[in-house]
Amino acid sequence: MYLVERFVSLYQISPDSTNGKIAFELFMFFRTKSFPNVKEFCRLASISRTSLHRFVSESGFFNGKDLIHSLEDDLKRNEMALPKNS
Repeated sequence: MYLVERFVSLYQISPDSTNGKIAFELFMFFRTKSFPNVKEFCRLASISRTSLHRFVSESGFFNGKDLIHSLEDDLKRNEMALPKNS
């Protein structure tokens, strides 16, 4: 859950808002490596396409793929910062 909170914090998104829910859903899909097309994502996440497009627009990303890549980069930075168990 820490990484979701970090992502939400990084982009200044309230976790209780629609945007926070979208960010969380994107995170979950990313973690399972099963990101569907936009229509299917909206159906599974129970959000409207308008809400998703508004989120992408307000977050300053050109499209959803940019958003996913940014999330992936942030996750990698966080994982590298975590101590490794050996």
